[in-house]
Amino acid sequence: MTVDVYQQWINLVKTYSKCSLTCPDDRLMAMAGIAEMFKKNTGDEYLAGLWRSRIVEGLNWVVLDPTSRPQNPCRVPPWSWAAVDSSVLPQRTNLSRDEELVDIIDAKSHPGQTSSRSQDRFNFEGMYAKEMSAKAVGG
Repeated sequence: MTVDVYQQWINLVKTYSKCSLTCPDDRLMAMAGIAEMFKKNTGDEYLAGLWRSRIVEGLNWVVLDPTSRPQNPCRVPPWSWAAVDSSVLPQRTNLSRDEELVDIIDAKSHPGQTSSRSQDRFNFEGMYAKEMSAKAVGG
């Protein structure tokens, strides 16, 4: 059974986010070479640790063990898993690939950039739903 390339990326992010870098602000720089290989294999666009074709999944991550070490908010976009100096767990969605929740209007990516300010960004539109909670009936 072959693991799909995006599952390999998720596994890589899980493992890599557990590592302690000397300079945590360089998390994306350290991944730039691997991201370039993935890009060549998939033809997908890399956006600060996420992949354009899987943007909904890419934004769906949780912090496993928050730390007190601050990140440089100018270096990594806050929507990226690389913005936190902590282990993260990317979450797979149960959505069909045909079910589009968002349309990406514009995306800019600068993998491997060396500037101190992140320029990766995307604009998207999609549906918004308020979270609803279930209440017990009866008592």
